[in-house]
Amino acid sequence: MWTLICRVLLGLLTLTFTALAPAQEVGPARFFDLPAIRDESTLATTIRSDVVRASGVRPGQRVRVIELEFTSQHWKGLVWKHPARIYVPDGYAGGGNAGIIGTERQFFDRPDAPRRRIPGTELDTEAEYGEATALDLGLPIMLFANPAEDYWGLGESDLAGYTLRQALKTGDLSWNGYHPITVAYLRAITLLHALPGVASQRAVLMGCSKRGQAVGIATGVDPERVAGVMATCHFGGNTLYYIARKFAEFGAGVGGPDQVRQGPGFQPADEVLRAINNPIGLQMLVHYDPYMWRHRIRAPFLVALGTNDEFFALGTPNSMLGEMKGDKAFLAVDNLRHSWVSTKHLAAWRMWLAHSFLGRPIPGISARAHVDGAELAVQARVEAAPSPIKVRLFHAYNPLQTDWRRAHWSAIELPLVDGAYAARLPRREGQRLAWYVEVEDRGAGGAGYVSSLVQIAD
Repeated sequence: MWTLICRVLLGLLTLTFTALAPAQEVGPARFFDLPAIRDESTLATTIRSDVVRASGVRPGQRVRVIELEFTSQHWKGLVWKHPARIYVPDGYAGGGNAGIIGTERQFFDRPDAPRRRIPGTELDTEAEYGEATALDLGLPIMLFANPAEDYWGLGESDLAGYTLRQALKTGDLSWNGYHPITVAYLRAITLLHALPGVASQRAVLMGCSKRGQAVGIATGVDPERVAGVMATCHFGGNTLYYIARKFAEFGAGVGGPDQVRQGPGFQPADEVLRAINNPIGLQMLVHYDPYMWRHRIRAPFLVALGTNDEFFALGTPNSMLGEMKGDKAFLAVDNLRHSWVSTKHLAAWRMWLAHSFLGRPIPGISARAHVDGAELAVQARVEAAPSPIKVRLFHAYNPLQTDWRRAHWSAIELPLVDGAYAARLPRREGQRLAWYVEVEDRGAGGAGYVSSLVQIAD
């Protein structure tokens, strides 16, 4: 069943390239007005406060905090005006680099929003991802709401569904809900360049879910200014592969999350496939799915996804990251659902900024496994300088015909023997076994984590 679904959908992908790519440029660039995106005169920035204060998270240091609103665009009759906070080390002498995190609206509107605290700690998310990271790495960090309002009275997930239907109805691909979110990220770079004492020229972009898709799209719009991306709560690219995995694991009629929303991520796989299996839908893939221009992506590309993310079947990032060339990495976050907030995400954010701007090396992992009787033998080789702090094998068991979203992941530390890390896992009758190897290292920015792609041993 799984093989048949893959063949059908990947055949559809081939037809998409054959039918559309020769006549149209693959990628999103022609749908975006880059001079308008870079135009600082249209930002309509309103500074709410601009102060230098003692850091609340790095004793003895001082930080400049700018609170403002800026206009990213006029889109379909709406003005997108975003609240933002920017953290700049006191005495910052420039350098042109920055980090930008797009958040859900509630992150700015609700002090009690769940993602305001890092689970399992007392750490404030914004203080760590923003202020502390800015001071530790010596560069500006910006957080802003994207989207910033419930446009047309729709939350961001319902907005995604509405805009997809409008794009399919009108044939205007700029109705695609990822389009204005991508514009807003690129306008945020323009904003940072315009701010006195900041003057950023390039930025690493981070975003969760639909924002994770948008930061990938941004690589095809403004590659000169997108210095790196960290796509979280997202698979990175290849929508058809995502649908195929969802078919195979969830079944044709299961949407994913328990909530009822209009967004495509909440819809069953068969409904999503029917929605895009038409000329307009296929054009949308050609121009708004980063998988289509994966070999041309210049920005360092990191995907971080919880093992228990309720939207995605296990292994959904494997196509994009397995086939993509260039500077890329993956992080599976054990036992985490749909979120960008965890201690490992935080470490990876700092690691990826340091990699993109300071040349911090990222460990390379080559992992493989084979069935040996009643066991699964796993072996990994790690290329890392300096040597890893820890190499661990994460694994989970799951009953046959059951998806992995409620599986519990456990880890064992792997010893280094003759240049390789190895372990054996018992197989269980009536259950499938999934695994991946995680490497923890340390460098500029502190601890970092990367992992191999998640594999399922049938």
